[in-house]
Amino acid sequence: MDGIMNTNIAHPYCGVVTHMFANEEYSIETSPVRTLLYSNLPPTTAGQSNATRQTLQEAQRHLRDVDENIRYLLAKRMMLQNYIETHRGIVSSLRQVPNEILSEVFIHALPVFPFRLSQNQAPLLFERVCKRWKDVSRSTPTLWSYISLSDYAYNIGAVERDLRYTSTCLARSGNCPLSISLDIGAIPLNSITNYLEHPALAMLTAHSERWHRLILQAPWEVVRKLEILKGRLSLLSSMNLEIRGLAEQHDATEFDVFAFSPKLRHLELSSEFYTLDVGMFSIPWKGLTSLVLSHRQTDIVWGILLDCPCLVVLEVTINTDNNAPVQDVNLQYLRSLSLTLPSSSTMLFTLVLPALVHASFMIETPDEDIEWAEPWHIHSGLDTMLSQSRCTLLQLELWDDADHLEEWDFVCCLEAVPSLHGVVLCPKLSSMLLSYALFPDGAISETFLPNLKDLVLWASGAMPNNWPHDYDLFLRSFRALTGHFRLIQSLTITMDEEALAVCEELYILVALRVLRSEGIYVNVVDDDGSVRPLITSQLEDFPLLNGRHVRRL
Repeated sequence: MDGIMNTNIAHPYCGVVTHMFANEEYSIETSPVRTLLYSNLPPTTAGQSNATRQTLQEAQRHLRDVDENIRYLLAKRMMLQNYIETHRGIVSSLRQVPNEILSEVFIHALPVFPFRLSQNQAPLLFERVCKRWKDVSRSTPTLWSYISLSDYAYNIGAVERDLRYTSTCLARSGNCPLSISLDIGAIPLNSITNYLEHPALAMLTAHSERWHRLILQAPWEVVRKLEILKGRLSLLSSMNLEIRGLAEQHDATEFDVFAFSPKLRHLELSSEFYTLDVGMFSIPWKGLTSLVLSHRQTDIVWGILLDCPCLVVLEVTINTDNNAPVQDVNLQYLRSLSLTLPSSSTMLFTLVLPALVHASFMIETPDEDIEWAEPWHIHSGLDTMLSQSRCTLLQLELWDDADHLEEWDFVCCLEAVPSLHGVVLCPKLSSMLLSYALFPDGAISETFLPNLKDLVLWASGAMPNNWPHDYDLFLRSFRALTGHFRLIQSLTITMDEEALAVCEELYILVALRVLRSEGIYVNVVDDDGSVRPLITSQLEDFPLLNGRHVRRL
C-alpha cells in the first residue's frame, strides 16, 4: 500500500483489534478476510477459511525470511563492531603511552614483596594481555628483580621449579639490584639436598653483588653458610633477619658478613634467643637510618642506640626492663619512635629526640603490685623526654594491651602534648575518649588537644557497646569533641566484622553519616585499611533525635 497504512493486530483469543500503522517502506497487503478481523465472527464459508490459512502460511514464510535477515544482520553487526573496536584500539590513548611510561606503571602494579611468581598477578599477568605488554614486561628488569623462595620442599620437582624460577628472574632482571626473600625451615635429616648444594640458592649467592634488599628467615646453620658472601654485599641497603634455632650452646663467634655493607640503612632483627644475636653480629650501626628490634632488654637496646646516631625511624619491643643503668641517648635526627614497653618502664627519661614528630607507645606486661602516684606520662618519663628534647610532637598513637591506663593517665597524657595534630587510640582508649567527652567533670580543658586535626579510633568485638550507644548520646559525644577540636578535619574508625555489626545495630554508623554531612571527613575501614560503606541498607526510620525522625540515606 502507498502511504501510511492502518494495520490491525487482533488478540489471538478474543479477536480484539489493536490499531497500528506501517510506514511507507514497510507495509502489509490488505487481509482477504479483513471484515472478520473487526468482528468476533467465525468464517462462514470454506473460501474464507482457506483464504485465512493461505494468508497465515504466507505471513509465516515472510516472518521466517525476516528472522533470517535479522540473524544475518546481527552477525554482520557483530563483525563490524569487532572491526571497529580493533581499529579504535589503534588510536586509543593507552596505545599512545610510551613504553617507558607503561613500564613504570607495571612496576607500580607489583604485589607487596615478598611474593612468588603467579600467572594471576604481576608480572606474569602482563604477558597474557597482548604481545606489546609481554614485550614491555620482559624488557623491564625491575619487574623481575624480586625473588622469593620459601618453604623449601625436599624433592627433585621442587628443586627444579626453584631453579627455573630463579634463573628466569636473574636473566630478565639484567643488572638491576635484587630484592631477595629466603624463608627456610628446619633441615630434615632425610633431605635429598642441603642448602650449600641447593642450585637455586647457589645461583643467588653468585649474584650477591646485586643484592639490594634481603629478607632472611632461616636456622642459624643456614645463616652461618652465608660467610662466603663476606665483602660481596656492597649494594645491600635493607635487611630483615630472623634467626631460628639459635641457642646458648651455638658458636658465638662474631659473624661479620654484614659488616662490609656500607649502604645498609634499614635493619630489622629478631631471633629466638634475643640476647645472643646482637653481640654475635657485626653490623655497620653508624650508617643505619631505620632500625626495628623485637623483644630485647632495655640495656641491650640502649647499647645499640649509642652506636646509631643517624637513626630517623626506630621501632623496638622491650621485653623486660631490668632497670640496668644506661646512658642518655641523643638521637638528633629521629623523627618516628615506636616502643612496646612494660607498664613499669622508665627508660623514656634517658631519651633526647629534638626532631621527633611521631610517637607510638604500646603498654604491655602490667605490674599489679605497683601503684603509681603520678599519671603514666610522668612516671614513664614521657613528659621528661618531651621537655628535654624540646620537640614538636605532631602524631601520637597509644595502645594499652595491659589495661594499665585509667582515664586520669589518658587525659593527662593528651593534655601534656598540646601540639598534636593526629591521634590514634586503641579500642579501650577510644571508648574512654568518647565517655570523657560526654561526661566530663566540667568543661574539657583548653589544653586537651587544641590543635587536633585527624582522629583515628579503633573498635574490636563488642567494644562499641561501651561507647555512648544511644544514638543521641553518641552524636552529643562527637559534637562535644568536634566543638572543642575546632580544627578537626577527619575521623577514621577501624573496626572488625563484629564491631561493625554492633555499630550497625546501635545506629552508630548513621550518626557517623550525620557527622559527615556536617563537613567532617568520616571513614570506616577494615583492619587492612579497606574502606567500608557507612550505610548499607535501605531507607528506614530511626529513633527521634531532638523531636525529629532521622532517616537512613
